[in-house]
Amino acid sequence: MKKDFFKTMLLMLCTVFTFAACSDDDDPILGSEAAMISFSFDPSVAANSIVTSQPVIGSDNSITYTVSEQATEAQLATLVPTVVVSAGATYTASGSDFSKEVTYKVVSEDGQTTTQYVVKVPGLTYPIEEQVAGTYKGLLNVEMMGSSLVVDEPKNITVTKNKGNAVDLLLTDFSFQGMPLGDIQLDSLTVTLDDKGVYTFTGNQGLTLGSGVGDCTVETEGTVDNGAVTAKLTILWMQVPINVTYTGERLTGDESGEAKMTAFSFTGNPSFVAQQPVINDDNTITFGVSESTTDEQLKSLQATVEVSAGATYKADGTDFSKDVTYTVVAENGTVATYVVKAPARMASLKYSFDEWESVAGSFLSNAYDKPKPTNELASSAEGAGMLKLFGFTDMPVYKSTDDKVAGAAAARLVTMDTSAKASTLVPAITSGSLFTGQFDMSVATTDKLSSTRFGIAYDKKPLRFKGYYKYTPGEKFIDGTDVENIVTVDKTDECAIQAVLYEAETEDFTLTGHDINNSDKRVAVAALSDGSAKADWTSFDIPFTWLEGKTYDPAKKYKLAIVCSSSKEGDLFKGAGGSTLLIDEFEVVGEAVAK
Repeated sequence: MKKDFFKTMLLMLCTVFTFAACSDDDDPILGSEAAMISFSFDPSVAANSIVTSQPVIGSDNSITYTVSEQATEAQLATLVPTVVVSAGATYTASGSDFSKEVTYKVVSEDGQTTTQYVVKVPGLTYPIEEQVAGTYKGLLNVEMMGSSLVVDEPKNITVTKNKGNAVDLLLTDFSFQGMPLGDIQLDSLTVTLDDKGVYTFTGNQGLTLGSGVGDCTVETEGTVDNGAVTAKLTILWMQVPINVTYTGERLTGDESGEAKMTAFSFTGNPSFVAQQPVINDDNTITFGVSESTTDEQLKSLQATVEVSAGATYKADGTDFSKDVTYTVVAENGTVATYVVKAPARMASLKYSFDEWESVAGSFLSNAYDKPKPTNELASSAEGAGMLKLFGFTDMPVYKSTDDKVAGAAAARLVTMDTSAKASTLVPAITSGSLFTGQFDMSVATTDKLSSTRFGIAYDKKPLRFKGYYKYTPGEKFIDGTDVENIVTVDKTDECAIQAVLYEAETEDFTLTGHDINNSDKRVAVAALSDGSAKADWTSFDIPFTWLEGKTYDPAKKYKLAIVCSSSKEGDLFKGAGGSTLLIDEFEVVGEAVAK
């Protein structure tokens, strides 16, 4: 019995141990820890060479590290991490591009615990001061609606460091089509660096430009590659893009800033050059030729030019029968312009209006003809051409070949009724005017009367003013002095023809539409007294009248302004549309007086 009892007990114990052993195998104890033990970038991996300090896991489970100054976003995207987590735990990542934050989720072995870790983006600090910032010397081009407005204009731009990886860009004195638009200041352009070492800057901002252009937006994109900059600006004006392109090289700061023309002469000293070229203080270059000199002879002249050491120069033409502009560019990009003035023949002052120069139109302006010599004669056509922007295609000054006194042509001046679109930019009346002097486009939109700069240098004592004219007044006389209150007046229009001698102590001084009729600088006047209708060509021969208390002093400097208008009160924006004045064969007879 005892033997059976012990056998039974032994069998029961074995059964218990067997069940216990089976229970341990079926239900193992799983880990509950969900920790990131380490996060690193193995330096033996080529992609990880940009890492300068290994990642640190912070108490807030953020992971931070640093990279080299030359690191790029593209290189951050290729980093290869090594991750170690708790025994038995697993992890997943939100991505593998470390140019953005990457989140890791670590899940414990038993699945009950999840811990989140965030790999922060290292701050990229580019060496902008050393690689991007500076002054650049280069060329500017401007294009609008397929037309080139500026071609290879020498310009400097300045790039300065802003906060972080951002720069500011400054382009000063921006202009085209004779319109000064002011400075272009672009702020906080974002800088990035690619894996080839090329810096890119981009931005989009508002901008206010001058000359009536006003508010615009400008989108900027550019690169700096080993000291060479390319910038593309898209300026959106009235829904029309103006495309500005600039290319240049960064200056070292050691370049010379002198941009001078040190000598100018004509090769071979031609005999018809009676007065050798002189470089004046105002950067004009003047010379004289004999009375019999032809335009063909002037076109054959070849210039010899010397400029400052290291500087370069470029001329806009070689035809010295008209003004030729030389642009001198210093080593550091400083620009100076010199104008070789077309010479006057050494004789009486005559204007036959036989020769004209055609000025091509553009999408901004109408084409027109300009009487020669263009350095002495100007007209209202130069400003009226811009009225194309407001739908006007007629012009106030024409070359007349079918109606003339002698020679090849005469000048036809016509008053335009522009009252239908009168505004601060469009006058109610645009009279046809022709005068000695210059038309200044830079102020044409802001101060119309100042745009007519009357007078050319004159070194004789004027005696008589002679010529021919015919005149037909328009039908409806308009008083457009106030563009908000344009009225029709019962009045007949008259023309105006006069010559005014006035004192001009400097080359730059001129009388304008504001004071040509009242300045105390005026010395003598020869004015047509009868501005009424003349159906046939009518001659005039008017002596100069010396104003009270004025005499001719050969020691003084003078300018002579010949001013003709198809509407006598055109400077007050009064006149009749269609008033037509034809003029021909003008002559000012003068007497040379010894000093």
